Amino acid sequence: MAYDLGTTITKVQNKLDDTGFSSTILTDFANDTQRELFNSHFFQFMEASQTFVLTPGTADIGTLPTDLQLPINLRITSPATLASVLQPVTADDYDELYLSNATLTQGSPTQWVPFANAISVYPIPSSAITLTMRYYKVPAELVNSTDVPSVPEEFQEILVLGMYKRALEYNDSFDQSAFITVKMDKLIEDMTRRYSPLTSGVTRMGINIRRGR
Repeated sequence: MAYDLGTTITKVQNKLDDTGFSSTILTDFANDTQRELFNSHFFQFMEASQTFVLTPGTADIGTLPTDLQLPINLRITSPATLASVLQPVTADDYDELYLSNATLTQGSPTQWVPFANAISVYPIPSSAITLTMRYYKVPAELVNSTDVPSVPEEFQEILVLGMYKRALEYNDSFDQSAFITVKMDKLIEDMTRRYSPLTSGVTRMGINIRRGR
């Protein structure tokens, strides 16, 4: 059996013993479950990367990934002679140290700052460079029955239970929902042990650039 939104909805309807329970509502519950999960946990399978090319005199890395949730790090990957991981600084530190964009000097970037849904580097590149951003992505919105959830297939029960408990609460079955939550939390612990990324050397700055709902 395929693992997609449609089959997941069917499993939840079977648990509810109600094949007529709204698939539209269950789709919302599927997306709510994924957002709750990936807003509170980091997993290797939600990691991604994107490259940016900066021309001389350009500090802004440009359009950010549409699925960006949280940056992990930013590094120079070309030219090889400049290869390095840039250090993150807050906007306050950036303003205190460098005062304003008018005072920025050019050279090889060593730092990056997130601000207003953008990322800039300092110093401003004096030559063309390629940057690679590693980041955590937001889960793709589930819309069609053939859409594949971001939760791995081997842990699909997490998604089923998350949708199921929301449906129970929708039907005012709060005691049963609490029981399902305990079971779901145990599965999330298991998935976390299997898929949590290594924390050594990882920088997680709250850039607060959430996309979509």
